[in-house]
Amino acid sequence: MSIRRFFQVGILVILSPLAIGFGGDEHREISDLALSVAIDYHCSQAGKSQTEKCRKLRMAVDELTADSTEDIKEIMTYGKINEVVDFMHYPRQIFGTGDKPLNDHVLELLNKSSKYAVLFDYLSASSHNERHFQDDLMKSLNSLHLAAVNDARDGHILNALVNSALSDHFLNDFFAPGHITTPRENSHDTVALAMHDWANRAGTCSEIDAEHWSELDRLLRFFEQGNYQILDAEIDDYKLADRNLTMCGNTADFKLEGLSQEQIKQSIIGNLTDSHDRIFLQGDGGLIRNPKQKLFMLLVQVQSISEVIGSYIDCS
Repeated sequence: MSIRRFFQVGILVILSPLAIGFGGDEHREISDLALSVAIDYHCSQAGKSQTEKCRKLRMAVDELTADSTEDIKEIMTYGKINEVVDFMHYPRQIFGTGDKPLNDHVLELLNKSSKYAVLFDYLSASSHNERHFQDDLMKSLNSLHLAAVNDARDGHILNALVNSALSDHFLNDFFAPGHITTPRENSHDTVALAMHDWANRAGTCSEIDAEHWSELDRLLRFFEQGNYQILDAEIDDYKLADRNLTMCGNTADFKLEGLSQEQIKQSIIGNLTDSHDRIFLQGDGGLIRNPKQKLFMLLVQVQSISEVIGSYIDCS
């Protein structure tokens, strides 16, 4: 990096506040769990003719780590591919040439081996991120998801998983109010950032389409019976978590503090089951304090990945 570029980045960091949104760890955690649940959901009920496909599917998941080297100690996962979308201008630049499905630039981002280069990539991508907002978000989500489904139908399951992980980044962003309410195109970075952050902090009550709940409910029952947990760490603000569970018309009294992980899981599942018509959504990087939203986002992402996996397993 040149001296001039170094000072440009430094000035941007000083003058630009950090955006309020889902953190990379949230993208990564929810996506890796969603992939695991989706594979288990399909392969636990697969017939004999589909057993080989399930074996190849699990091999493809393992193969995501194949480009890791001694210099690149980060292990590539579905969730980390999802996370790194925020560092790229065009999601498809993640694909390399030749036999490698992923290029070295992405591995550098994941390894955080070049701090200033990574920082500049993030700031540059943040200034050209129209694809993460409103109609462009939906187009990005749709085109990448269709690419994943088509790759899966053609038997290219590794490429399908990569495209699906890219698509699911935009699916995650869809549940952050700031990404839906902010008109990003032709909007100054500072203005867009202010609108984005305000909407993500304030949150919104959203309706859940009753016609689509039955499929999500089947996934919820599978999740409930499996050895999966909604939270990977202790809630840092139980009062706020209890409040978020009662938002949007749900007046039941919840006290999550002192409960075990399994008890918290059952409480959140019961809350979503009883009040799945409306949900309180925020995008402030605090999903651990809004576990109902996290569970709902997880179910929708499992459904998304299931469409890709189903296209691979069920197609001859």
